[in-house]
Amino acid sequence: MKLDEKSHMAGLVYGYTSRPGQYYHDLLRPALQENGKSDWLDDCFELVELVVAPTVRGSGIGIALLNQLLTAAPNKIAVLTTREKNIRAIQFYKRNGWELLKDSFYLNEKAYRIYEKKLI
Repeated sequence: MKLDEKSHMAGLVYGYTSRPGQYYHDLLRPALQENGKSDWLDDCFELVELVVAPTVRGSGIGIALLNQLLTAAPNKIAVLTTREKNIRAIQFYKRNGWELLKDSFYLNEKAYRIYEKKLI
């Protein structure tokens, strides 16, 4: 978590090592099996949430939080999902080295994309 100069929360990031039996792991594996990439989850860190307050977006807080979290991750690969319509997030992740692993992944009738980034 990152605080601004007034001690208000400016951003937060959250993730964990992916394991069989976890909600997202078990949702992503079949989707990745479709394109032969389910083995990506074998040593994977799942980025669950990255949030930056609208008033400080573009100031570097998001990338700082993301780098801090991923540097500490003990895994070879990181994955995340984002809505297909979330263009701002997609652009952010692409600028920061994330690559599309699968598009048109549907969850609760909403289209998502799965991105990956090699950590090691």
